[in-house]
Amino acid sequence: MPEVFPRRFGKYVLLKSLARGGMGEIYVAATGEPGFQKFCVIKKVIAERTDKAKSNRFLDEAKVVLRLSHANLVPTFDAGEQQGEFYIAMELVEGKALREIWNLCVRTRTRIPLDVALHVGRETARALAYVHTYGDLHLVHRDVAPPNILLSYFGEVKLTDFGLARSVLKQENTAPGIVFGRA
Repeated sequence: MPEVFPRRFGKYVLLKSLARGGMGEIYVAATGEPGFQKFCVIKKVIAERTDKAKSNRFLDEAKVVLRLSHANLVPTFDAGEQQGEFYIAMELVEGKALREIWNLCVRTRTRIPLDVALHVGRETARALAYVHTYGDLHLVHRDVAPPNILLSYFGEVKLTDFGLARSVLKQENTAPGIVFGRA
């Protein structure tokens, strides 16, 4: 059955689907009164594919991202449960994921300019330096990859997706022999 948009989701209005993965869905949404609306992104667990471990990993992510605040991270401002589904609300970054830029360069047989590559690398490193030294969380992102690095149309570089992050706040630990994240 096709999704119908716009549709209400608690205090948010889901406007369109952005992506759907193995565990979650991402939507462009709006919040606020008409004329004073703020656009944002809602990430939520796919209800029919969730179990206690997946729900706990999602809640672990919410606990982490709500604490963090850095220019090179996507700001997160709300999390909770609505209509039996867990969600995280974050800023809508107007731009593209590094994966999209990378794929365009492959299709057009062009290279990412060196100054752009250095800028993306430097700003991503700043995000990771902040994350990995934040408080006493012993936080490690574990999923730094082109889909999780967003490039705004204004030159900002923002790291997102802490779903696989390791920290002392986690309830759900990775089972022995199971590997999450990327090298």
